[in-house]
Amino acid sequence: PDSRAYLSAARKLANLEHANGDLERATHFYEAALDGRDVIPPVGVFLDAARCAIDRGDDAGARKLLTRATRAHRTKGRPHIMLADLELRRQNYEECEQILQAAIKADASDGSAFVALGASRLRRRDVAGARDAYRSGLKDLKSDTKAYNRWAP
Repeated sequence: PDSRAYLSAARKLANLEHANGDLERATHFYEAALDGRDVIPPVGVFLDAARCAIDRGDDAGARKLLTRATRAHRTKGRPHIMLADLELRRQNYEECEQILQAAIKADASDGSAFVALGASRLRRRDVAGARDAYRSGLKDLKSDTKAYNRWAP
């Protein structure tokens, strides 16, 4: 069978079941979409599967999925950002910030990594650090007009 078509159908079924609240069936279809056939699944499949795991209360499973996504899609920042959010919820600020630095390195044009880094620092009451993260983001994004316009105040 066509691996891309299979992956697409499994993802659509997973998204449908997730939207309808059947998290177990959604998990089954996400696993089918991520089963390692000869096609590397798009980053969105990993992110959707991780959201489903989080909704099921399986943060460890989400962490595994997001770690796989960071390895499969090295130039994408979003899996790092979601992984950092899991650490932020655990109040593991140091790990959160290390992951966000990796997100910035992977894709500096995704300004949400800078915003998340600033938010993490604010949660620790590090106002100067948060200000630095926001300013760094604006500075780094300035050369990318589209990204800058999306994230600048």
